[in-house]
Amino acid sequence: MKNKGIYIIALLFGLLTSYFLYEFLAKVEKDTTKIEMETVVVAAQDVPTHTLLTREMVKLQKVPVGSAHPHALRQPEEAVGKITIIPLIAGEQLLQEKVAGKDNLGSGLAFKIPEGKRALSIQTSAIRGVAGFLKPGDRVDVLCVMETGETSESMVILQDIEILAAGANLDPHRESEEQDTKSENNQTLTLAVTVEEAQALFLADVRGDIRLILRGPAEEQTVEAKAFQMKDLFD
Repeated sequence: MKNKGIYIIALLFGLLTSYFLYEFLAKVEKDTTKIEMETVVVAAQDVPTHTLLTREMVKLQKVPVGSAHPHALRQPEEAVGKITIIPLIAGEQLLQEKVAGKDNLGSGLAFKIPEGKRALSIQTSAIRGVAGFLKPGDRVDVLCVMETGETSESMVILQDIEILAAGANLDPHRESEEQDTKSENNQTLTLAVTVEEAQALFLADVRGDIRLILRGPAEEQTVEAKAFQMKDLFD
């Protein structure tokens, strides 16, 4: 009988312990559910610098209120289509300062290149005329003179080409440093061209003599211009 009483007491203590443990865990769970959460955009994977963000590269993640960075993006649409300015680590919050839209990119030349174009630089030692007056943002036509057989031909090979940089100057509102310190014959111009235009320009630069024709700011029309030969001067 004595042993039976001990078993009953032990059973009661066990039941009481289980009850209090259950109450404690229920209270902890209840307190946990009281934590307010908010949603931020984080990197779903490691992303290198200068990468165009896609939907697969970002995801939404809930974090406790107060732990989100003040500049954190809140919706995937705020990140998709933008370009990373610095590398991103998987799981880190995406901040406004870490990405840039196409209209608000960095100051480097790579960020100034229009979509679908490439940047090609040419030495203007062979370019005279308006070379000393050209600045970033201006648009030009490219004229080339080549020896073809026993005669020379002058032809317009490219039209309405944007100048991205004059020397090291990318700012259309600032005079080129090279223009201030060097003669115009030593200036370098960087043009925005397609791959096909780059091929034509490179060939013309190597094989011919190039001139740039400055276009007016409102001039958008291109024209059909046939090659002009030496004999045409006397017709």
